[in-house]
Amino acid sequence: MRVSKHYILIVLAGILLPLCIRGQTLLDTFKIKGANDEQLLNYYKFWEDKNDNASLKDVVNLFKQNQFTSVHSENPAFNSAYTKSSFWFVLNIKNDTTTSLNLMWSFYNNDIGFVIYELDSTLQPTFRDSLQVENTLENRNIPFRAMSYQFDLQPNQGKLFLAKVYKKNTDFIYFISDLSTSEDILLWENQFAFLSGKYVGILLVVIVFNLFLFLILKSRIYLWHTLYSLFILCFIFSEDLLDVVYLPSWIYTYFNKITKMNFLGFAMIFLVIVSQVFTESKIKHPRLDIVLRFYKFIMIAINVSLFFGSFLLYTDNIFLSLLRKSNDLILFIGVLLVLFYSISSLVKKDYRLLIYFISSILLLTSILLYLITDFFGYRPYYLSPGNIIVAFIIQTIFLSLYFILKFNREQKDNYVSLKKANAENEKLSGSILKLQEIERKRFAQDLHDELGSSLAALKLRLQKSSLPKNELTEVLKIVDKASDDTRNISHNLMPPEFEQTNLESLLIAYYNRLNTESDVRFHFHCMGYKNIFGKEKELIIYRILMELTNNILKHANAGEATIQLIYFEKYLEMMCEDNGIGMVDKKTDGIGLNNINSRVSYIKGEIKIDTTQSGTTIIIKIPYNKNTNE
Repeated sequence: MRVSKHYILIVLAGILLPLCIRGQTLLDTFKIKGANDEQLLNYYKFWEDKNDNASLKDVVNLFKQNQFTSVHSENPAFNSAYTKSSFWFVLNIKNDTTTSLNLMWSFYNNDIGFVIYELDSTLQPTFRDSLQVENTLENRNIPFRAMSYQFDLQPNQGKLFLAKVYKKNTDFIYFISDLSTSEDILLWENQFAFLSGKYVGILLVVIVFNLFLFLILKSRIYLWHTLYSLFILCFIFSEDLLDVVYLPSWIYTYFNKITKMNFLGFAMIFLVIVSQVFTESKIKHPRLDIVLRFYKFIMIAINVSLFFGSFLLYTDNIFLSLLRKSNDLILFIGVLLVLFYSISSLVKKDYRLLIYFISSILLLTSILLYLITDFFGYRPYYLSPGNIIVAFIIQTIFLSLYFILKFNREQKDNYVSLKKANAENEKLSGSILKLQEIERKRFAQDLHDELGSSLAALKLRLQKSSLPKNELTEVLKIVDKASDDTRNISHNLMPPEFEQTNLESLLIAYYNRLNTESDVRFHFHCMGYKNIFGKEKELIIYRILMELTNNILKHANAGEATIQLIYFEKYLEMMCEDNGIGMVDKKTDGIGLNNINSRVSYIKGEIKIDTTQSGTTIIIKIPYNKNTNE
């Protein structure tokens, strides 16, 4: 019996003593067989360094004394919530195959740092690598977005690693880790890069699209949405570690100093502004608008201070830590506030709020779940490559489609308003032209009937007067000249035979008379004349030609001029050419030309002017009225 008892004690001692000496009594071994997708968290043991001052030797001794605790979590990530501590982790890994494996241990977080040691059979540590977020892609041992350590395991070989994890630009330690073959990690990274690249491309298109809308429409909501989208993109770059991949090294050096929550804070500021403008809260929800403005003021103060503090203060500064925590809390409140604001649409039946609620509910929920991490230590992942980026894509596409529809509707409304205004202007212009013609007709009649009669009576009196014959002859010449001028002015204002004579005949007679009375030789040609235009429009054409002719007589200093009317299939072309001195300084805004332009515009015509020092050519095209029988 004694022998048997001693034998049992010896066997038990032989089993337990080596394990106690190595301090691995409760340490699970991660047996890897190749490409791996199993999470590592349940294989970690950790010790919390609450004062962040423990030496490597002290940590190893604590591990020997079984002071490390198993993680045992269903979450894929380790999360300490808010803490002032650093953490030490151990991982025991063994190659459970008959072939050598090239493995990669990756950590997904750019706000913390990692120092990796390897423990030998006597638990003596050997430094292996220091993974620093400040290192640009070209300065990392493994050029991946995640900070990674690469090593080899021979068949059935095991290794024990010790890693220190400490804060860099955050107030809590959160990271996801992955351990698999290099080929498997590379394949996963390529797939992630392809997927994230598509999402980033969509975001960039949305940003550029909204920027162009702002530049075209000058509406600030598109500018606020552009800035909102830009900061969300910056947050996604930081959260998914895309910044080190996509940004140039000199930009990344400064970019990684800004916390991802700072980017999210600025995004929330512009999200509130967009929601205010989009829903017209100042008019429709004035009380809630006051709350949103107050919230926005606090957010701006915190995030601007946090932004500049990130460059001017150390990351472990107490004031900077307080700003980060305040930003997290106010972000949490902001999401709840915007959610409440959006949900109120269901009660108030405001279609703008309803549209905003539908587009934003998934994003706001994703941000809310993200923020819960800080307070409760859990960050769910339901959508790949991430809840926020997918939800934001959905929101921006939804809002962008709404903006496009809104833009089209506004364009149609503007077109209808412009068409209505043009119709009113056309009606007003027609009324003015009709009034002008009435006044011209009345003035022509007054000149012909009254002044003409007075001049005729004056001539009769003069002929019966006793003035000397030579003086009488001179006076009668002046009276005759005045009578002729009066008759010509009257006829120019309103030809008495206009209603009974076609336009071509009137113009032939007019230019024949000018050739006898003026120093300018006019050549008039009319080809393909069709009685298409009504008398009202023919009168406008007549007035245009009178203005053009008058400009040649008064200003062109020309010797010859050619006037052509050519009736084409769909339009009348009027061409007026002279060999004068051209328009001085190319000015085309004189009273005469303004009258011509207004008349041409009224009858839907087009005018082109070509003027040089050797003459001027004016071409006017007048379309036929589609409502007339051509």
